Amino acid sequence: MPIPSPEPYRRSNLTKQQKQEELHALYGVPMSNGISAADIERMREILADHDATSKEDKDFDPSKVVMPYRFQKFPMMIYHHENSYPAHDEVRDILRGSMVVTETIHVTAHVTRKIVKSQSELDHALANGWSETPPEFREESEPELAGALAGEAARVDERISKLQSKRRA
Repeated sequence: MPIPSPEPYRRSNLTKQQKQEELHALYGVPMSNGISAADIERMREILADHDATSKEDKDFDPSKVVMPYRFQKFPMMIYHHENSYPAHDEVRDILRGSMVVTETIHVTAHVTRKIVKSQSELDHALANGWSETPPEFREESEPELAGALAGEAARVDERISKLQSKRRA
């Protein structure tokens, strides 16, 4: 298959004035538009009069709260501890073709939750095993290091603590 040759440069059909306008628009440079300084000053006066008589708020101030905060108990999120579980690794046997492969799969944490909108819904849910507090999953402890690795880790920890104590002093 032949490689296509580049097309020759095509000259623009635009006039010099049109090219200049395109460049100004491309770079965001304001162009002179034939408005006199007196017209510009008159427009500024009109805008100032409008702003002075306008009843709209000019600036929004988030520190000026229209309505003060009022505590509302509902809607409330509740949790089911029995159906929630922490992240963990599972060993599963998976059939791939004619082979059974044992794989370790990471299972993400799951928290069962729902929202109640009234005290009666909350009382009913609490009677059915739901809780107002979220489940607390303990962090898994780090696996124990074997022999030489444990000694090396202890030495590194000791060096780090010495460096930190020097920096504090």
